[in-house]
Amino acid sequence: MIEHRNGILIAVALMVGVPAITLIATLHQMFGTGG
Repeated sequence: MIEHRNGILIAVALMVGVPAITLIATLHQMFGTGG
């Protein structure tokens, strides 16, 4: 039960975290080169 919940939390963290990191990196690159 606990392991199942941890698996879901990890999956959600990956699903949310990867696009967020990509977005932050893209914005950082845009502001870094353009600003």
